[in-house]
Amino acid sequence: MNALVLTVHSVTGHSLKTHLQQLRFSPVVTHFDIDHALVDLATTYYDLMIVDWNFPGRRALEVVRFIRSSEKRLFAPLIVIGEDLQPDDVLDILEVGANDILLKPVKADVLGEKIRHMLRLD
Repeated sequence: MNALVLTVHSVTGHSLKTHLQQLRFSPVVTHFDIDHALVDLATTYYDLMIVDWNFPGRRALEVVRFIRSSEKRLFAPLIVIGEDLQPDDVLDILEVGANDILLKPVKADVLGEKIRHMLRLD
C-alpha cells in the first residue's frame, strides 16, 4: 500500500515517513508544497493520506476538499495532523471529509492504531 504525507516541516515529514514505512507502506511520498501535492493527487491514487493542518491560510482544507471531490478518493483514509487546533478548526476538518485528526507530535503507536482501525487491519 502506498501513502502520501503533506506537511509543512521536513522533520515531521521524515518522522511520518519512517512510521509509515515501519507499518509496511511503500512507497511513502512526501510533499512540502500544497500545489505540487495537488498535481500529484490529480494523477495518483494513495491508500492513505496524511495532511498537515499548519499550512498558512487554512490551505489544508483546500487539499481535503480536493481529495474528497474525486469519487475514486472518496473513501480513502485521510488523517489531518496539527498543533494548536481550535474547536472550529476540528469541526471544519471533519466536515470537509477527514477521517481523523492527530495532534503533533504524532506518536508512532497512536498513528499505527488509527491506521489499522481505518484499514480494518486489527
